[in-house]
Amino acid sequence: MRPLPSAVREAVLLALLLSVAMVLHSVERMVPLPQVAPGVKLGLANSASLVGLFVLPYSRILVLVVLRSFLASLFSGGPTVFAFSAVGGIASATAMYLVLTYGYRAFSIVSVSVVGALVHNAGQLAVAMVVTGASRLYVYLPVLVVSGGLTGLAVGVISSELLRRLIRVNALRPMLRNDAYEKHFAGHG
Repeated sequence: MRPLPSAVREAVLLALLLSVAMVLHSVERMVPLPQVAPGVKLGLANSASLVGLFVLPYSRILVLVVLRSFLASLFSGGPTVFAFSAVGGIASATAMYLVLTYGYRAFSIVSVSVVGALVHNAGQLAVAMVVTGASRLYVYLPVLVVSGGLTGLAVGVISSELLRRLIRVNALRPMLRNDAYEKHFAGHG
C-alpha cells in the first residue's frame, strides 16, 4: 500500500486534532471550576494545538485554532466568545511555535505549554479590555498568571505523555518535525 500524500495526511491529522479539541472542549464545559476570575478554564483543548505543533506546519495550527474557536463559539456563545477564543488561541499557538522553533533546546514541552497558557490569558485579557473599554481589568492579571501557570502545567504534562505514547507506537513518527522531536523525544521511543 502506498503512503498517503503529505497534504492528505495533514488534512486528516488536522481533522483528527480538531475533533479531539472539540471533545475536550465539551468535557471541559462539564467540569465545575470555582469562578475565581472571568475566563479561567482548564484549557484542555489547547493540547490539540500543542500536539499539532510537533506534526503540522504553523499555518495548519492557525487553521486548527480558528476552526476550534468558531465551532466552540457556535456551541457556547457567539461572536464575543469567538473573539476571545481566536485571539487567545492564535497568540498562544504563535508563542508555543516560536518557543518550539527557536528555544526548543531550553524549554520542555511542559514549559512550552505554560508559555502558551500565559500568552493565551494575556490575549484574552487584551480582548476584554478592548471590548469593555475598561483598562482596569489588568487587576485580574495575577489570578490569570497563577491559573494559566497551573493549567499550562497540566496541559503540558498530558500533551507530553500523549506525544510519547503516539511516538512509541509509531503513530506520528513519519510526520514529526525533526528539530522539536530530537530535543523532546530522542531516546524516549
